[in-house]
Amino acid sequence: MKPFPRSPSLAAWLILMVMSSVLLALAGTTVLIDRFARKHAEERAHQHLDQVADKFRDALDHGMARQVAAVQLLAELPALLRADDPAHARAALDAMRHREPEIAWIGLAAADGKVLAANDGLLEGADVSKRPWFQGGKSTLFLGDVHAAVLLAKLLPQAPEPWRFVDISLPVAANPGSVLGVHLSWTWAAALKRDLLDPTLRNDGAQAFVLDRQGAVLLGPPDVKAPDGAAADQFTAVSPSRGHGGFSGLGWQVVVQQPREVAMADYLLLRRQLMGVAGAVLLLFVPLAWALARKLARPLTVLADSIGQNQHLGDRPLPRLAGFAEAEVLSTALNELVERQREHNNTLQELNASLDQRVRDRTAALNLALQGEALNLQRMQNIANSVPAQIAHFDADGHCLFANQAALRLAGLPPERSGMLRLVDLLGDPVPPALLPMASSATTLPQTLRVQHARVVGDDTWHSEVHWLPDGEHGVGAAGGRPGHYLVSFDVSQLKEVELRLQQLSRADALTGLPNRRQFDEHMRASLARERRTGRGLGVVYLDLDHFKRINDTLGHAGGDEVLKTFAQRVGSVIRATDLLARVGGDEFVLVCEGVANPEQMQVLADKVLTAVRAPLRLQNQQVLLSTSMGSALMQDGESVDHLLARADAALYRAKQAGRNGHQFAAADEPVTPTAPPVAQWAATQVMTLAA
Repeated sequence: MKPFPRSPSLAAWLILMVMSSVLLALAGTTVLIDRFARKHAEERAHQHLDQVADKFRDALDHGMARQVAAVQLLAELPALLRADDPAHARAALDAMRHREPEIAWIGLAAADGKVLAANDGLLEGADVSKRPWFQGGKSTLFLGDVHAAVLLAKLLPQAPEPWRFVDISLPVAANPGSVLGVHLSWTWAAALKRDLLDPTLRNDGAQAFVLDRQGAVLLGPPDVKAPDGAAADQFTAVSPSRGHGGFSGLGWQVVVQQPREVAMADYLLLRRQLMGVAGAVLLLFVPLAWALARKLARPLTVLADSIGQNQHLGDRPLPRLAGFAEAEVLSTALNELVERQREHNNTLQELNASLDQRVRDRTAALNLALQGEALNLQRMQNIANSVPAQIAHFDADGHCLFANQAALRLAGLPPERSGMLRLVDLLGDPVPPALLPMASSATTLPQTLRVQHARVVGDDTWHSEVHWLPDGEHGVGAAGGRPGHYLVSFDVSQLKEVELRLQQLSRADALTGLPNRRQFDEHMRASLARERRTGRGLGVVYLDLDHFKRINDTLGHAGGDEVLKTFAQRVGSVIRATDLLARVGGDEFVLVCEGVANPEQMQVLADKVLTAVRAPLRLQNQQVLLSTSMGSALMQDGESVDHLLARADAALYRAKQAGRNGHQFAAADEPVTPTAPPVAQWAATQVMTLAA
């Protein structure tokens, strides 16, 4: 027996499989836990920063609201703010100043902008008429954003940082035209941040800012610029001022930032622990996988060595494998196979003795079969040539393997050049869009297709029905074992003509050529949709040929038919191109008018029809007098279609009662009686679904 090729052992494959499984499981679990922990840590950090920012923002808003309320209360005390008694007013302002240490200056200015009284006498007599707080507080409450001291810079005590104020002013009810102004020191916000926010941020390694509308820093760590967007290494929370009570807010924003590495410290520690555990598990499974693989592969290794020592399978019995049940079953099955192989070898030797004779017999039978096959192919060729259709067989690459005479005549090819036939020769050039898959992707169309198309051949249009059929599971003459396809094309031009004629007859009246009930139904649906979309108006007219039964009895059915055709021609000659005249039965006609908005337009149309119909008619050497009765109605807002038709029907009935040869228009409140002619009943039934 030939030596076995050197391939990786089963033990190696088992070790690789176990290690790969463990590695994939560890990697997948680690990635999932890492993503969850990271997301949880980021959400917790953002939530914490949002809570801190919102808490400080609310404290700022509440503090400002309290100051605004205090100033408003002071402005409503006329006994304290008297322009004729500055000393009395100054005492009230000093009391307010001592009660609210955040107030740096509070004063009362007259209508001309001169300061009448102020705490500690600061700026009394100064002209503040140009100051924004004075101008803004003349008529309503004014709130000014944080700004540097201008007039008070030299009067107030020296401070570690430059003085900055928030202005509050409002008119004083007791002194019309005077303004109460307050400069609120911005140091209260710094103290609020130091007492409320800094202890929390100090433990988190975070920092906070207060920005104005333009993004300038109003409050924050010294020598630090305003944060510009969200840095990649920082978590940022922004909480805009919302105001509180009488304080509507000044557009401040509280911004809190925390370094990413500080916020994610717990997550990074967990990540290192996960990596350590995963590495320890992987190292633990390496020796375990190696020992398990050797145990599983040992019986098969013994069997492989035994088979390799035999020159021929069956030279000696194979050892009985032990170790696990599957190995024992395998060794038993292989020994049985060896025994059967020995029996097969004996049988094969007996068969070889008569092989030569059997080959000769089979060769003779094959020659006879080939002769019969050639005869069958010729017979099939003759049958295909007699079929009135184009038949061709193409392989998977589009090469023609067979074509009948009809297909070759269409392509203009002689029989000896049938191999040059192309798909486009039978489908047309350019290929119609519906047939492009056949011409360009034959190898990807294993299913049966059926397509109809029209092709211009010379001066004629040839309608054909093309069938695209796979030639079997493996394909006869297929390229590379891929299936080919048959193409069968039938001439259906006559069927198309009959189909077109039947379609025309189903939608037109055979006698007058006018639209019949079916076409009227379709046109009414479209007209109703256009009227609802444009609102240009829609009218319906019922026409009934007067005394038609008497005309039919006098002239016979042939004469009656001529009268009906003449009536249809005369009415059709005076209506607009956009109107539709339909014959709905006997001498009953319906006219649909679009773009008609008032009864006057309907009357103009009715007069034209009445005049055209009254023209003398000479028929069968007799003078025939024609007239018609007409009833019309216009679509009303919210009216149903059946009610519109019923109103027009009732108007026609009134025209007949009035002596015929006239027109009646249905008012919006036209009474609808159950004695309406059958034409209205039919029309209402036909278009009941149009209102949906």
